[in-house]
Amino acid sequence: MISMLLLLGAIGGANRVAADIGHPAAQLVKETTLDVRRALTSCDEQGRSDCHRSVVSEYIAPIFDTEGMAGRLLGKQWKTFPDDPKGRFLVNFQSLLVCAYASVIERFRNQEVIVRGIESAADENGVRISTTIESLDESAPVDVMYSMRDTGQEWLVDDVLVSGVSIVLAYRSSFRSEIRKTGIDGLNQRIEKEIMARSCGA
Repeated sequence: MISMLLLLGAIGGANRVAADIGHPAAQLVKETTLDVRRALTSCDEQGRSDCHRSVVSEYIAPIFDTEGMAGRLLGKQWKTFPDDPKGRFLVNFQSLLVCAYASVIERFRNQEVIVRGIESAADENGVRISTTIESLDESAPVDVMYSMRDTGQEWLVDDVLVSGVSIVLAYRSSFRSEIRKTGIDGLNQRIEKEIMARSCGA
């Protein structure tokens, strides 16, 4: 599931515009696509895994509203947690995302990404950017939608939906279950163990 949800790593492919993408949120998706594509060319000249993590950390992680996603993932409890475990969770969650993106970026780096257009979200400060990843082999194309929010200073991704499946919803059940059992400290420990097991700390 996570490798399917974290397909933003696929944006190393070509970007063909198929709709009016003049909106700043759509422009961000397009520009990040091009930046990642350029950066990936250097990965053939150095350690590939480390390079991929570096590319994801530099270009992809900063466009995610990690704190906003954390609030949606953990619900009302998020505001009740002390600052230290909250900060630790934000670092861990971003590292987990970087880890997951880096693990699939090679698989999708040569796919073609078409930015199809935008649609309004329920939130007046939000939009959804519709894209399609077209396989270069016989695989079926994958529809990916980026839910984006205007923070007042910049547009950030606050969810990714692959064929209608939300990354926030995919994590939410397991994260909240862990908190009920072991608290925020237990959740942090679980994520840290997963990152260490993958040898992919950010």
